[in-house]
Amino acid sequence: MTGRALIAVLCFALVLPAAAAKHEDKEPAKLAPAKERAKELTKKMKEKLQLSGDQEDKVKEINLRAAEAVDRAVTVPGAGRYDRYQAVRAAQTQRDNELKGVLTHNQFATYKRLKDELKDTVKAKAELKKKSSS
Repeated sequence: MTGRALIAVLCFALVLPAAAAKHEDKEPAKLAPAKERAKELTKKMKEKLQLSGDQEDKVKEINLRAAEAVDRAVTVPGAGRYDRYQAVRAAQTQRDNELKGVLTHNQFATYKRLKDELKDTVKAKAELKKKSSS
């Protein structure tokens, strides 16, 4: 076995147990606090959607309620993965419905477009990760 092949095998042997342990750990990912997530999302929305001061305040409240709902959804004891997913989706749908009443038609269309682009990016990364782990 060449030196490079031996190094590759050793690196693989060191990384494999850590990856297996991570895979076995079914704990949901730790999220930043709801207030922090809502603040960051509102900041991005203000920049991308050119929110007015009044809109910013309303959007901040909507985002905070949605982030808190997500926190509640992912921490329900005994809830399965699908149940958590459904609860998170419900919180997102509620946020979108509330935003429709605050944003202009053009702002909401931009919001939906950016949200769809982000969803496509996340989906592509997940597929790439799935292919690379096979």
